[in-house]
Amino acid sequence: MSEATTDRGGQVRVPGADRRCDVAPVGAVRAAFGEGPTWDAAHNVVRWVDIPAGDVHATDPLTGNTRTTRFTPPVSAVVPTSGGRFAAAAGLSLLLVGTASSDTRALARLPLADGYRMNDAVCDGDGRLWVGTMPPRTAPQGSGRLWRIDGGGQATVMLDGLRLPNGLGWSPDGRRLYLVDTLVGSVDVFDLDGDRLTGRQTLVRVDAHHGRPDGLAVDENGAVWVALAGGGALHRYSPVDGRLLRRVELPVSHPTSCSFGGSQLAELYVTTAGPDHGDRTNHPYAGHLLRLDVGIAGLPGTPMGAP
Repeated sequence: MSEATTDRGGQVRVPGADRRCDVAPVGAVRAAFGEGPTWDAAHNVVRWVDIPAGDVHATDPLTGNTRTTRFTPPVSAVVPTSGGRFAAAAGLSLLLVGTASSDTRALARLPLADGYRMNDAVCDGDGRLWVGTMPPRTAPQGSGRLWRIDGGGQATVMLDGLRLPNGLGWSPDGRRLYLVDTLVGSVDVFDLDGDRLTGRQTLVRVDAHHGRPDGLAVDENGAVWVALAGGGALHRYSPVDGRLLRRVELPVSHPTSCSFGGSQLAELYVTTAGPDHGDRTNHPYAGHLLRLDVGIAGLPGTPMGAP
């Protein structure tokens, strides 16, 4: 694990296809495959990862300055903790990382075979981490799972039979969970009944010509924003009937995930894949963290309840 600091890059603003929305790169870091943005309110930074590099970035949205912590790849997700650290999903291990590079310990390791790894993650209102695991290509179809990990490291399987579990998010009241299964092309919604997921419904089935659904975020009105990898856009869907409410085109072909952040949670941050990992447009913003002004705020996140 190592650390580095990257200075601010150019902040050239470019209009998206939605004229009400401007898109700007934040900082100079260019990831091979950026993923998993999350707002760390305690430190006023956007935390995000570069999966194949094993990098966890902490980007100051005001200056673009980025502090990078490197782990053995892959690293697929990062969330802040209630103790002021962050938790990083590295392969099948969940690591707790403090302010010093040496202050790192494993909180949990999922009991799966080599070739599986964690993917997107989000915390519920009780500070428990929900994370999907994606299988290797040689695994039987439907080998993906959704897990819940508590602050003590106890891991519980909450759902199985998934192909490629991806973006996760909660409704404003915390009673409904949204889950993307990328290879199915679906955004499903579940009711949280105590410690069980019930009432599964498909909210959205994304047509293949729009790209594949990847990460997601939920705004203050409960609408669901989905990054469309290969589709070069974000879609905002109604939480009631899955109706497409808005499309925001981006200057990259492979947006991977999104998260609301900033002091008022009024900025939408989008991670993207670089030219060698999906984005074949050779666009200068491919691989960068992007900031969008979409005219609506998001929901405050809950840090993981861990020291």
